[in-house]
Amino acid sequence: MYTHFLICYDIPNTPKRTKFAEMLKDLGLVALQKSVFYGALTATERHALDFSSRKLLGPVSYTHLRAHETRG
Repeated sequence: MYTHFLICYDIPNTPKRTKFAEMLKDLGLVALQKSVFYGALTATERHALDFSSRKLLGPVSYTHLRAHETRG
């Protein structure tokens, strides 16, 4: 089962920001703007994204990274 997500972020470190955007694209999410992505993820993909994000970005202030589950 897929759940739709809108992911918005503000990552000041350019290499990390680029790698994060590539991660989102690799999961099949579509860029609506440079730092806004939308798409559907399975629960497994969501957990993988959570893990990879924490590994790449370290402790993240959630004022800078938002993942909103959407109902469609």
